[in-house]
Amino acid sequence: MQTPACAVLIVEDDEPTRALLTAIVARNGLKPVEAHDGRSALALLGHGSYDAVLLDLLLPEVSGVEILAHLHANAPDVLQKVVIVTAALEPAWLARIEVKRARSVIRKPFNVKELERELLACCNEKSPDD
Repeated sequence: MQTPACAVLIVEDDEPTRALLTAIVARNGLKPVEAHDGRSALALLGHGSYDAVLLDLLLPEVSGVEILAHLHANAPDVLQKVVIVTAALEPAWLARIEVKRARSVIRKPFNVKELERELLACCNEKSPDD
C-alpha cells in the first residue's frame, strides 16, 4: 500500500492539465509537487527525491526529452519512475533510449485509471532506503 509520503513530481506546462494531474495524485493520497516547465523540473529533480515523475515531452525552455537525457546521464535509476504523459508521440522521440527506459508512455487524452495504476505501482516499488 502506498504511503502519504510518496512524492510525485508533475511536469506539465498546460495549467488545466497540471491541475487535473495534481488532483489525481492528491486523490490517491500521494504528495504532488508541480513544475510548470522543464527548467523548473530540473531544479526540483536536483534538490529532491521523487517516487514518481509525470512528464510531458513538449515543455518550454527544456523539453521532456532533454530532461530524460539528463536523467539518463546523471540518475538513470530515476528513469524507471518516469511516466510520460504526452500528446507528442513522434517516432523519433519514441525511438530514443531515454524514452524507452521510462516506466511507461501514456498518450493524452489519458485514461485516469491507467495513470493511477502506474502511479501506485511506482509508489509501491519504493526502495527500503526511501
